[in-house]
Order: sequence, then structure tokens, then C-alpha cells
Amino acid sequence: MIKSVSIHNFKALQRLENVELGNITLIGGKNNAGKSSFLESLFLYLDRRSPDKFHKQLAFRGMVDSLLEPELLWKPLFYGFDLSNNICIIVQDESKSGKLSIKYESDFSPKSIPIANNGVVQNQTVNKQQFPSLFVKHECSGIIDLDTHLFITDQGINYYVDKDISQKIKSATYINPTQILDMFNPQRLGTLDKNDEQEKILSILRIFEPKLKKLQLIKVGPNDIIYAVFDGKSKIPVNFLGTGFCRCLTLSLILATNEHGILFVDEIENGIHHSFLNDFWGFLIEAAKLYDNQIIATTHSYEMINSFSEITQEKQYKDIAYIRLGKDNDDVISAYHFNSEELAFSILKHEMEVR
Repeated sequence: MIKSVSIHNFKALQRLENVELGNITLIGGKNNAGKSSFLESLFLYLDRRSPDKFHKQLAFRGMVDSLLEPELLWKPLFYGFDLSNNICIIVQDESKSGKLSIKYESDFSPKSIPIANNGVVQNQTVNKQQFPSLFVKHECSGIIDLDTHLFITDQGINYYVDKDISQKIKSATYINPTQILDMFNPQRLGTLDKNDEQEKILSILRIFEPKLKKLQLIKVGPNDIIYAVFDGKSKIPVNFLGTGFCRCLTLSLILATNEHGILFVDEIENGIHHSFLNDFWGFLIEAAKLYDNQIIATTHSYEMINSFSEITQEKQYKDIAYIRLGKDNDDVISAYHFNSEELAFSILKHEMEVR
């Protein structure tokens, strides 16, 4: 589990130091306060060994990477859109601290580059050619275990690895605000059915559809489609059952099939009616305990924060954190940490504004 994080020069975040997290962490703040940047920094840290890690960061914001211009591709990653602001993300877990460093270099000289020849890509030795690049390094306890460059040629974006020592990294999944259903949901449901564990996720879905009996995979052409089966044996594709049902289906399937993993959810309130919030949080708490998941989410909703505090108090679940991100007069973002008792004291007893 991630215990704390420090973030320097990543997107909207200039400098956050030792922000403590819980097994379930909710992040609030006004618009443009850096909530999404906070999630994305942690996901990037865990996704550091993926060659397409920066493509994903663009996709989270609805951007495409078809234009091979460093100014357009990589500037959005750096604080103030300034490529000279080196990025540093330091993560502390239960036993160790790791540091991810990202630096822009305009003159990287690789030993070889991939060249396409009649449709076949081969590495070709080069001599003193220089390319714009991102240097990505990770070290743990002072030992470098990842040393790579992403660089741009006429052939596209290339991934050059100088060192990559295999390390066990927690599985991480990122759900953006508009993501309702996920392409891997049928595969996840198949895994649950194989282990006879579907019943474990039905409780949250019955909040929205009380007459739901079970879920069923049905082959439609080349694809497996998830259908909801109701009392009376009527079957409806889940796509037609509303945003709240579909979003909770995705969240529950991820939690149930990603044991010991980390789930990031941007704007977790999307699609969830306020009358369902207590049941919603109750399920997430039980799922986090059952599957040993860490959940880190953002919200704009005061009702979501209030329900989060109320249910964690009711269930005496203390391993939580609420992080409020806010700007000072110089537009520098700071983080304010609330534990379970502090959050309850602030909003339940004194009705303080903590969004």
C-alpha cells in the first residue's frame, strides 16, 4: 500500500511533500486544484515500466499523440508547461521508498534506432545523431533499477532501455470521469464466474436494480456481452441499465479481480445518486478489506465527502484519509490532510467547508 507521496513539478503540482494516504483516500478541492494531477502522478509512478506510459497520460485528458512534436507531447507533463522543471515523484510504501525522476533532454544520442525497411523494423546503429527525449529513471534505496529514454525520430516515438531490473509493482487501474464501462469487464466477469464468486459483487449492483438475479456472459457475434438477468428471467444488456449501475459494475469487477492492487477513480461521484452514497461507500470499504485493495479517488461532491466520513465512522474503519488540495494567493497548490477523526470533526460537528 502507498503510505505517502511527494510530487515535484508534475502537471499542476509544483511541490507537495509527504502527503499521507490511507487504504481508502478521497481527494477534494475546487476546480483546477490538481486533483486529477495527483491521481495521474501516482498512476505514472506505478506504470513507469510501460513504454506507453506517457500516451496514457495524454489519453486521460482526451488528447491524442499523433503529432510528434515534443512541445505538444511532453510540455503538459511539466509544471507550468516548462520542460526545464524536472519531475520527481517519491512514493513510500510499507517497507521502502522509491523515487521516479523525469527529465527532458534535447540532445539524446542513442546507440541504435529502429528503422523500417520494407515493412520490417530493425535496429540500426547510428553515429552521433541527437534527438529530443525524456529521460526516465527510478531508484529504490539509492539503487537505480530503471534507466530509459523515450525519444522522437521520423519513425515515431521510440523506447530505449539502458537498465530495467524487473521489480514487483502493484497492479494499478485508472478510471477517468467519463469511463462507464470497460472493455475488460467481460473478461473480469468470466474470472469471477470461474471461481464462483459473482455473488460477491451483486450487492452493490442491487442498490440500483433490486430485482437483479445474476450477470451472464452471452456471445454476440465475436464478442462476449454482459447481460443482467432479472427475476422472471428477462435479460437486458448492462449497457442499457444506466450510468450508476454500469460505473459500479466496472468498479466492483476491478476490485474483485485485482487482489492486492490499487484503483484510481477520478470524480468517483459520477453517476451515483446521493440516496445511494452510504450503500456505495459501504460496499467499497468491504471490497477493499476483502480483496486487499487500495482505493484513491477524487470528488467535487460535498455529499460524497460527508457520506465517506459518516460510513467510515459507522463501520469504525480508520485506515482512511481525506486530502484537500487548495491554491494560495500565488496559485501554488498545497495539500491538507484529514484523518478519520479530523474529517468527522470538521464536517459532521462543525459543518466546515472541506471541498
